[in-house]
Amino acid sequence: MKQKILIIEDDPIIQAELVTLLEGNDYKALAVMDFTTVVQTVKVFLPHLILLDIKLPQTNGFTLCSQIRSFSNVPIIFVTSCTTDMDELNSIMLGGDAFITKPYNTAILLARIASLLKRAYPTEAQTNLTLSGSYSASGYQQDRICRTASRSDEERTENFVLSVQTRRSNLRPYRHSGIPMG
Repeated sequence: MKQKILIIEDDPIIQAELVTLLEGNDYKALAVMDFTTVVQTVKVFLPHLILLDIKLPQTNGFTLCSQIRSFSNVPIIFVTSCTTDMDELNSIMLGGDAFITKPYNTAILLARIASLLKRAYPTEAQTNLTLSGSYSASGYQQDRICRTASRSDEERTENFVLSVQTRRSNLRPYRHSGIPMG
């Protein structure tokens, strides 16, 4: 299933560019045309992420962000020509997750989108983490410990493994590919 991104931008050229960019990178994009019904559109479309401009007709991005935050934790990236520190601070204080100024670098925008989506919606993919060596836990000896962890747990698991490794020098952690970690 493609992840859905809602574009709340009033400039038709930027709107079209963003739709093309996102759809070309395997996202489903919807650009808002009626800025008086944005909140309803968010509730119906149920986006995985929102790209939000600050200066909009009939409203502004700060107001919309506050309204959306009253019912949703969807990641919101402010993409705006507003460049003051106060604009960035307001976006953070009102619940925005990122602030990117125009003109934006498309690679950075796509990376920020991917990063926020990965954090907000942990993948269902599983990775195997294997410890080789002898390990004693609660009196039980195990020659090999296998743990399956979701990617959101992978970093925490690797940190645990590395801390165990420092205490037990005969343990060497391996990823599922067989390549040693660290």
